[in-house]
Amino acid sequence: MKQSPPPRNSHFRVLTSLLTILFVVLWNQSPDALAASKFKVLHAFKSGNDGNFPWNNLVFDASGNLYGATESGGGGGTQHCGFGGCGTVFQLSPNSNGQWTESVLHSFSYYDGADPQGELIFDSAGNFFGTAFIGGVGGDNENGTVFELTYNSDAWTTNLLYTFCDQVKCTNGFEPRAGVVMGDAGNLYGATALGGTKGFYGLGVIFELTSGSTGWTENVLYDFCSQGTNCGNGAEPAAGLTRGSDGNLYGIAVFGGENTFPCRGGCGLVFRLVHHAASGWTYDVLHRFNGHDGANPGGLVFDRQGNLYGTTTDGGAFGFGTAFRLTPTSHGWDSTVLYNFRSHATFDPPVFDATNNLYGTTSDGGGTCRCGEVYKLSPGGRYGRWTYHSLYRFTGGDDGGFPQGGVILDDDGNLFGTTSMYGRDGYGVVFELTP
Repeated sequence: MKQSPPPRNSHFRVLTSLLTILFVVLWNQSPDALAASKFKVLHAFKSGNDGNFPWNNLVFDASGNLYGATESGGGGGTQHCGFGGCGTVFQLSPNSNGQWTESVLHSFSYYDGADPQGELIFDSAGNFFGTAFIGGVGGDNENGTVFELTYNSDAWTTNLLYTFCDQVKCTNGFEPRAGVVMGDAGNLYGATALGGTKGFYGLGVIFELTSGSTGWTENVLYDFCSQGTNCGNGAEPAAGLTRGSDGNLYGIAVFGGENTFPCRGGCGLVFRLVHHAASGWTYDVLHRFNGHDGANPGGLVFDRQGNLYGTTTDGGAFGFGTAFRLTPTSHGWDSTVLYNFRSHATFDPPVFDATNNLYGTTSDGGGTCRCGEVYKLSPGGRYGRWTYHSLYRFTGGDDGGFPQGGVILDDDGNLFGTTSMYGRDGYGVVFELTP
């Protein structure tokens, strides 16, 4: 039987079908290939004097320079720290041909601190402040510092503002994992993950540092519970504090709260410290996580309406954490799960863009390497849930892998962040991503 000729538009349909199949295949591939032209390594750490293993968020100055810290390397204090040094503070400066130049501003010696893990902050004069997880004046028994870097006569000078005391005796906390925030009067506020009135057995404090004629003085605003006790009001405030527009301090405790399955010792909580002119600071709990809505929360960020957003590193529908929102109401704060992660979100807070999307990183998951990824969460999904977009999946090659800090945005919507490992020399990278 003679076959009828194909319809005149059949070739177009075949071509359209092939293009559709190709698009679907590419869409379901690892985004590394799709987003490769949008991803750029600004600096690959080389260890030694250069530093290695950046761990925290970056920060911009008014001139567009980037600043951050590495938790080791730098060449200082190697007898205490190993890995080639106790850490660095670095600067990356852009030039006219699109390249970035790195400068090491400070190498820690252990006696001025070691292992800086928290984000740096600037004051109005261009000086910046940060914390080191261990080290300080006194040597082996000291457990963290607060420091300032000041620019004078074409050089940066490091000022040691405060040293936290040794594990056994101290009541003022030790081991600050996060950075500090600044109050209107120039006071510094932060948290230590451990210590307090029970010394070595204490599970953290919220502190204030005040500058005076004899230096900086610490005041403990809140003392968390001790090991082996019921920590219903939280334990280990290991993330940075957030100042609200009301001047109050908001933060998280990684553990404590509801001591229920699946969390031994509690799934963590969100708290607030309210300042009263006459009586000082009072502490109250805004939300206790129960595992199903997340566990072990990280840092917080406000939207323009006064709602709090954050992520948890565990719990949720898949056990990898959640993105959540806390909304103030007349009877308290209502909690909403926005997204259930399928890989662990990092500890630093997500960041908003101008259209209310949230950006952040996961420390694992992604492609075949499972070396982490950069994501975007967009509002407007089904049932009030937000939509997850994978912007870039790290390969563990020259692009780095396993980010531990979040990302920051510039005015053009470009994202900047770090990976804690891999890269050309294996010690982490600073990257830029244009979504």
